[in-house]
Amino acid sequence: MKKNYNQIITFIENSQKFGIKLGLDTMIELMNRLDNPQDNLKIIHVAGTNGKGSTVSYIERCLIEEGYKVGSYISPSLFSYEERMKVDLEPISRKDFVDCFNKIIIASEQMVHEGKDAPTEFELFTAVAFLYFSQQKVDFAVVEVGLGGRYDATNIVKPIISVITPIDIDHAGILGDTYEQIAYEKAGIIKQGVPAVVAKQNKEVMGVIRQVAIDKEAKLICGWHVECAQSINTDIYYNDQNAGDENWGVKNSNIEGSSIQWSKTLLGMSYKNLGFDGSLFLFDGREYHTRLIGEHQVENAILSLSVLKELSHRYSISNKALKLGIENTKWQCRLERIKKSPDIILDGAHNPHGARALVKAMQQILLSEADKDLTIKKSDMTNDNLIIILGMLSDKDIDGVIDEIMPLINHASSIIVTEPVSDRRLEANILAYKLQKAIDKSVEEKGLNSLNCINIKSNYIEALNLALNSLNPNSKLIIFGSFYLVAPIRIKILKSE
Repeated sequence: MKKNYNQIITFIENSQKFGIKLGLDTMIELMNRLDNPQDNLKIIHVAGTNGKGSTVSYIERCLIEEGYKVGSYISPSLFSYEERMKVDLEPISRKDFVDCFNKIIIASEQMVHEGKDAPTEFELFTAVAFLYFSQQKVDFAVVEVGLGGRYDATNIVKPIISVITPIDIDHAGILGDTYEQIAYEKAGIIKQGVPAVVAKQNKEVMGVIRQVAIDKEAKLICGWHVECAQSINTDIYYNDQNAGDENWGVKNSNIEGSSIQWSKTLLGMSYKNLGFDGSLFLFDGREYHTRLIGEHQVENAILSLSVLKELSHRYSISNKALKLGIENTKWQCRLERIKKSPDIILDGAHNPHGARALVKAMQQILLSEADKDLTIKKSDMTNDNLIIILGMLSDKDIDGVIDEIMPLINHASSIIVTEPVSDRRLEANILAYKLQKAIDKSVEEKGLNSLNCINIKSNYIEALNLALNSLNPNSKLIIFGSFYLVAPIRIKILKSE
């Protein structure tokens, strides 16, 4: 008997009890029973720790601008299950969601009846995505890895290209607690003879990825700067082999005759920070504008353009589509300003790498508003109207995130600690205790002024109301720490307008 939407949601929630189960056997069995719809798709497979969602969005939008029909699969969803799988930016309809899920449920229940393992929640959603994209006859499917790569449910695919975004320590209890271990898991998406584009990584990570690419005879393309966008199957890592990691990449020369005063990033990119309006940057001698905020989003855009440039050797992708695609890309809850005067900024930063990107972006915004040079010094950033709401999940690198956000914390006029909407939430009083220890250490070591107190509001709505009541037109409210915090707050704020 077919299930209706509410019954399917109950089925999904019941499947959560199977938790995270890395391995491909169950997924292979499930997809075999569905005649392997994923084999009909041209898949761009995206793994990494940070920037996966933004990279998926950039690639998806550029291909749509070229006129292709494009499916995208992301996780987790922020606002609804249906938004995990989209075609041409539109979430799967409730009817198609129900129809596809009923087919998956029949196959799943048959497996259980035969004594086989039941698919996990993520395996069910991945199967639905592949089935839906096949039914829709998409030209391309941009698929984000759920966790790791090697044993992730999405890794049954035969992609046309693999993409690895920046890798950092995350999910250490599952993937390993060293860069090398995590890199090996992420590099597991590289397939025999299939080109792979990799973002800028540290030496430990890059060494592992390079070796996997060699073993798989896969062309490995540097995706952090166009002048370095070439095969790196040989030892092309640094512009200066004696340089440290901070000099990775190839320095770009300014375009002659350009009226823009371009700044240099550590990756050698030429770009212009536009504050809340995003950034201008150069790629392949052309100027691009991204509306996404932060230098890291320029890096994600260049990674995406490197992917599309490689694909353009096989598929029609025009420079016009690339330009429009990058400019029109939007990505919710990733350094997103949802309100002006006062500014309210949401960011899903939940690990040290993401926190570091958030701090750097906010430093640049605050300094650019004061018409200061883009050469950032953490001590330059002061704002008496900076208010922070922070909430995290208990299985994240809490101490690592706190270390990275101290430049923001030390200059905030108010800090409110709360809890995300998740069973894995970190209790607000524990987070507040860790944060206060870090603040006290900063006061002792750097002679900074100590905040009067950290406000603890376990309920995120109470935390939001406290912050909103403290705002003036010049304030900046930054909310971050978990997508399970910023997503419900985004809904609350937009509904109240």
